[in-house]
Amino acid sequence: MKIKEMTLESDYTPKIGDLVCVTWLDVNQASKGWIEREDIEPIALEVESYGKVIKNTFETIVIASNYCKPTDYLSERFNGILTIPLHNITGIHELKMQPKFETTIKIDENF
Repeated sequence: MKIKEMTLESDYTPKIGDLVCVTWLDVNQASKGWIEREDIEPIALEVESYGKVIKNTFETIVIASNYCKPTDYLSERFNGILTIPLHNITGIHELKMQPKFETTIKIDENF
């Protein structure tokens, strides 16, 4: 299923380039070595991941936690890439950025 066909509590549909928080279920492999069946505690971990949507498919959404804008010398670059299966996603919402502001730094000339 493609991301825009997901049924979640929110009506939000992520688009490429959106900053998002994805809540999803991850595996939990806390055992060290061999373990007996009755000692197994099947617990999934709920994780929050934050990043820029860089791709979505019928089965996954891909986010990157680091983004570098293209320059005259390099194409756009991504790092901290996370591919999350859609069936593991329990929630997703867009992160709103605050407007950019300009600041003036005063330098003490007597320093």
